[in-house]
Amino acid sequence: VVGGAYMAVIGIFGIISDVFSLAAIDIVLHLYVSFFGIIVVVLEAKGALFTQERKDKIIYYFRAMAYVWGRGVFFIFCCSVMFSIGGLLCWIGGAYMAALGIFMIVTGSKSSKHLGSLKGEIRNDKHAAKLFHKYDADHSGALDTREFAKLAKDLGHELTHPLLESTIMQLDADRSGTIDMKEFMDWYHSKNELFDIPGVQS
Repeated sequence: VVGGAYMAVIGIFGIISDVFSLAAIDIVLHLYVSFFGIIVVVLEAKGALFTQERKDKIIYYFRAMAYVWGRGVFFIFCCSVMFSIGGLLCWIGGAYMAALGIFMIVTGSKSSKHLGSLKGEIRNDKHAAKLFHKYDADHSGALDTREFAKLAKDLGHELTHPLLESTIMQLDADRSGTIDMKEFMDWYHSKNELFDIPGVQS
């Protein structure tokens, strides 16, 4: 959220400055920076203005954004745009987005591999449903972060906190913060954790 807000502000002030200097190319670049910054904020922020419907709309058109690694690639792209503008503020923002993007790509890719291995431990639909209900300790109808971590650990995959957050994000199609039965089964039936996005229709 911080990176997106920073980009939006830098872009807006850049546009104002460029209008007075009549720098057409810089105006376009700053427009892109502002637009991309707003996308980041909408995807990452919570609150009445940042509804799930708006997040889903972005993911519908930019499917990879449903994944941590996909957002990482997008952040690095944002970095390249900011670097192309130049200036200290853009360099700082670009470096931040690049570092965050690299971290997200690495974490997202690792979590996808863990999900693939985890799926291999599940024998069939009946076994998947049984596991879901077993680890839904509070009988809420959804697995929270702690419950999913225990499920993964008992199946031989102890996840670090960043990997766990990334993994939850990949399964949590409605961005509720938990994994319901449909999301769990959608993941189990998906063919490729790196590219199949549960809950998002073509």
